[in-house]
Amino acid sequence: MKPRYDQNQISKEINKMRRKFNDLVGQKREIEKRLDDIKTLDRRIDEAISTTRSDLRKLNEIYFIQNGVPKKIAKLREKIISEILFSQRKDVKVSESEKASKNIKKDKEELQKICPHQFIVTREDYEGSSSYDYDDARREGRICVVCGLIETSKDSSKEPYSGVLTDKDNRLVKRNGNFFESLVEKYHDVFSKELDYFLELFLNSAGGFGYLDGDNLKAK
Repeated sequence: MKPRYDQNQISKEINKMRRKFNDLVGQKREIEKRLDDIKTLDRRIDEAISTTRSDLRKLNEIYFIQNGVPKKIAKLREKIISEILFSQRKDVKVSESEKASKNIKKDKEELQKICPHQFIVTREDYEGSSSYDYDDARREGRICVVCGLIETSKDSSKEPYSGVLTDKDNRLVKRNGNFFESLVEKYHDVFSKELDYFLELFLNSAGGFGYLDGDNLKAK
C-alpha cells in the first residue's frame, strides 16, 4: 500500500504526542498528590478546630463557674442553710423551731424568685420498657442546685426542653440522672450541701460534653 501520509512526519507527531501525554499524566499525578496533601491538611485543621472548640468550651465553663453566683443569692442561700441547721438543734425550743421553719419556707420561695438558675442538673427522659408496659417511662427533669427549683418537661422528648430552667446563655445544664434522683427523691432539697460542693462538681466536669462527673457524687 502506498503511504497516504509522510511516515517521517507521522513518527515525529507520535513522539510529540507521547511527550505531551507523559507530561499531562505527570501533571495529573502532581495535582492528585497535592490534593491528597490538601485533604490531609484539611483533616488536620478539622481536628485542630474540634480540639480548640472543646478547649474553649471548657475554659469558658471554668470561667463561668469560678465567677459563682451573685452575692445576694449566695448570702440568702447561706442564710437558709443556717436556719435549717438551727431548726435541727436539739436545744432549740419548739416555738423557735417553728419560727425558723416559717423563715426557711419564706426564704426558699424568695430565693427561687430571684435566682438566675445558673447551674442545672438534668435527668434525661426515658420512653419506658416494653417489659413494664412502658409504665416506667418518665419525662426529662431539671433541678437548680442553687435554689432547688425542680421542673419536669411536659413536652415530647422530640421537642426542645421548655420551661423556666430551659437552656440559655449564662446557664450550665449538666446531665446526671442518678444525681438528679438523689437530690429530688432521697434528699428532697439542695440545701444539704454548701454551694461550693456543687460548684466543685461542675468545675470537675467543665467541658465534658454536658455530663456531670458521677465519680464525685456523694449527696448525703
